[in-house]
Amino acid sequence: MNRTLSLTCDAVYAAGARTVRTMGGAHLSIALAIGAALPETKIGTVEVLDLRGALWKSNSPADDPQWSTVEFELIRVC
Repeated sequence: MNRTLSLTCDAVYAAGARTVRTMGGAHLSIALAIGAALPETKIGTVEVLDLRGALWKSNSPADDPQWSTVEFELIRVC
């Protein structure tokens, strides 16, 4: 899992998925690792269907552009 989990997010993103749904039960540490590997900021919506049939769904703001930029400024240090 350690080797493949980091690739999972890239594969989901490359496939163009806007929603990722996981189902079933999991140990808390596994659930947190999957949640960290699939950030909603990169995918869009993340859903979890628990063992009781309840759907837990993230909500992205309507004005979220689904992309971001980072700018760097070089500063000369003397």
